[in-house]
Amino acid sequence: MSLYAPTWTQSDREDLIFQVVRANAFATLIAHTIPPQIAYAPILLDMEKRVLRGHLASPNPVAKHLKECGAITVIFHGPHAYITPAWYSPQTLYVPTWNYVVVHITGRGIALEGADYTNAIVELGKSFEPHAPFPLDYLEGVRKGITAFEISIDQIEAKFKLSQNKSAEDRESVINHLAEATDDQSRAVADWMRKI
Repeated sequence: MSLYAPTWTQSDREDLIFQVVRANAFATLIAHTIPPQIAYAPILLDMEKRVLRGHLASPNPVAKHLKECGAITVIFHGPHAYITPAWYSPQTLYVPTWNYVVVHITGRGIALEGADYTNAIVELGKSFEPHAPFPLDYLEGVRKGITAFEISIDQIEAKFKLSQNKSAEDRESVINHLAEATDDQSRAVADWMRKI
């Protein structure tokens, strides 16, 4: 699988890439099967081991694929917003478009067992419920129904489509309009445009 990303939208800045991953933990998983199998799951980044970690219901076909060390692409969707050509200078002729931030990470999965399984389940739970108890009898009870996994980070594709191909004047106009919007997504896109 490959992401269509013109050169001007590509980024290899891992600080920004992993910021997207951390801020958008609910990801799309696409198993490289025929036909492709798709699942959605919260995913955590472990920078020390350079892996992604998560879990799925064991009957999910993607979980089975991960148990077989299959290749998988994980998509992290960052902020996105509609861009109207009315925001550009009058003498330019542009079409409506969409600005967005997305990261694809491809690697191979491995099912976790023993202490690694327990640690992954607790880590994921505590990342969303830091004060909740996770007693061992609870963890043993869910073991049959949940597959915990790690995915190696073998390939990273980042696409930051943020009007980089427009003039400085037009980019500033887009940023200003997005920053004044009432929705969080538009304001987040404005923030990303300032970073790039």
